[in-house]
Amino acid sequence: MKHKAFLGFIPFLALALIMLSSLLFLSGCLDSDKEEDIMLTDTAEASSGTDSEDTAEGSDSETYLTEADTTESAVPVAESMPETETETETEEDTTAEEEEDVIPTYFNPLTGLGTDTDLSSARPVAIMINNIKKANPSYGLSDADVIYECLAEGGITRLLMISLDYSNLGVVGSIRSSRPYYITFAFDYGAIYIHAGGSDDAYAMLKSSGIAYLDGVNMYLPDMFYRDSTRWSTMGYEHSLMTTGSRIVSGIAYKGYRTTKSSSVNYPLSFVEYGESANLSGMSGSQNAAGVTLKYSSSQTVDFKYNEATGEYLRYQFGGSKHIDGATGEQLSFKNVIIILTDISEIEGDDAGRLSVVTTGSGNGYYISEGVAVPIKWSRKSDTSGITYTNSDGGSLTFNRGTTFVCVFDKDSYYKIEG
Repeated sequence: MKHKAFLGFIPFLALALIMLSSLLFLSGCLDSDKEEDIMLTDTAEASSGTDSEDTAEGSDSETYLTEADTTESAVPVAESMPETETETETEEDTTAEEEEDVIPTYFNPLTGLGTDTDLSSARPVAIMINNIKKANPSYGLSDADVIYECLAEGGITRLLMISLDYSNLGVVGSIRSSRPYYITFAFDYGAIYIHAGGSDDAYAMLKSSGIAYLDGVNMYLPDMFYRDSTRWSTMGYEHSLMTTGSRIVSGIAYKGYRTTKSSSVNYPLSFVEYGESANLSGMSGSQNAAGVTLKYSSSQTVDFKYNEATGEYLRYQFGGSKHIDGATGEQLSFKNVIIILTDISEIEGDDAGRLSVVTTGSGNGYYISEGVAVPIKWSRKSDTSGITYTNSDGGSLTFNRGTTFVCVFDKDSYYKIEG
């Protein structure tokens, strides 16, 4: 009986399984339809999304791919970028051109170059700089507006560095002793004269001329000068005296010197209009000047070589060595070179062989700039008045804007201007 009951239950169980399978099949179809509906809905929303979403996604994608710039997916973005990049470059180029055309608000009256601050009423300083071979490199010369070079005794030369914006100078030196003619050069600019000792004639002139001066040897100036220990140990005590812009400011304040330009001072250089160039090739007696050589003595030959790329003259000395500023490690270069031809001779009876340099009266010379040299005339009424430059016919002379090197040179010594 038990077996018959079980066999009777089998048809009922089979029917139940068939019904359950049917229900599961219908459920699966319904779920599949729902997933398909969801996919269709997502696709439709993606293709008809809002502008803000498209913009945001596009912006993020471009920024990321452009910054990565390494994947293949970045290529389409790069291909879509040229128009934007071209516009950016054009804007930058336009801005650069506009900046070049902007005339500076302020100019340095010693160079004619634009400045960030108004220096028109400032009083410059004139600093005596050592220039013997043993004491090179000197420091700070590349920040000079004008530099004078003239023979001292023993065949050496010394430099006089004129600087208007002196408060911003870094280390300057080494500083050396005075001679009378260098004091005269300082009067060309109404400058405060800075030196370290001097000859008897120099001290006599310092006192008689009334020039404002700062002496690193025979004047108490607590914060103005210092000795560089490295130069002291390698070059000698006399080649180690240095200063800085802030120390110069301190020394001037300590002495109470006037820091504004005197109304009686007329600077010797007048410059061409901003953005223009002096037409030296059109002047009488002009000649090409790719290089200039001046033999000051058997131990000092100076060369200036024109660099067309910069429009300036690179300076060499001691027979071909680059003249380097120790502060920057760079070779000195100048827009303008002036040669003052004069009479230089030993002072009779001077046991040190000191020199007499004629700085008053008048004489000939050359103005050299941008690959051209022209003959000029110079004149000075007295030791304490400024120098005047004219062209060879006595007419007014204008200079190119930039730094200037003045060679005070014996007219009977060897010099050559090379075309």
